[in-house]
Amino acid sequence: MQEVQFDAFGEPVKYDENRASITSRSASSWALIAGVGLFWLLVLVTIVARVFYFDPDFASKFH
Repeated sequence: MQEVQFDAFGEPVKYDENRASITSRSASSWALIAGVGLFWLLVLVTIVARVFYFDPDFASKFH
């Protein structure tokens, strides 16, 4: 028989609910990792594009 565990607020923790939330939590964490990776990839692509296509003489064309 398993001991009853309690969370920080004193509520008993149910083992069946924890197993179901672990799979959704890992899917959520993968989505978060993918989103953060995509964001930084876009930042990197933007910086590299600006380095390659930077025209230092751009301001003088307006005179």
